[in-house]
Amino acid sequence: SQLVFLDKEWHSLEALLDNLQVPERPGVHVFPGFPSDFGRVKFNRQEYMTDKLVADTNIQIKVKNIWDSFRKLSKDPPASGTKLDSMLTVVKNCVDKIKARGGQIIFVRTPSSGAFLAGEKMGFPREKYWERILAVTDCHGIHFEDYPAIAHFVCPEFSHLSQADAIVFTENLIKILEEKGWTFPNRTTLP
Repeated sequence: SQLVFLDKEWHSLEALLDNLQVPERPGVHVFPGFPSDFGRVKFNRQEYMTDKLVADTNIQIKVKNIWDSFRKLSKDPPASGTKLDSMLTVVKNCVDKIKARGGQIIFVRTPSSGAFLAGEKMGFPREKYWERILAVTDCHGIHFEDYPAIAHFVCPEFSHLSQADAIVFTENLIKILEEKGWTFPNRTTLP
């Protein structure tokens, strides 16, 4: 016989042991585990935020604290100068390879909010990073703040959209792409 878990990632014995809260000790950093109600992966391999996280501010706070711990771990300032130039060169080379094979590229800056967005604006100013990657790669971009239809979302834990908002965002993103001339031959018409 075989023991089967419907949600092996979160509820198998191994997953439960991996998520035991072990306190910090001198010289040992314990990775903060995400709450099991943060998200689920569907059979189509798409991950979505759970309704429980959307409704429960305690879970949202746990995830916000994880984002904050990642911020505190990073002691280096955001890339600039030759380091940033080098990174952009790598991206440009990848973009050029895709274009050489007939591919099209558009960069999409998806929503974030709250302290996460404030930190991004402070650490990664749009002119220095977003506008520069578009210029270096000679690609177009869609920045959520430029389009009223996708600029209003509030992320429950600052970084991801709720499942309901993700659907609305995606529908509006497709409309924006179509306005820019992109086509989706297998797409069913949205209302």
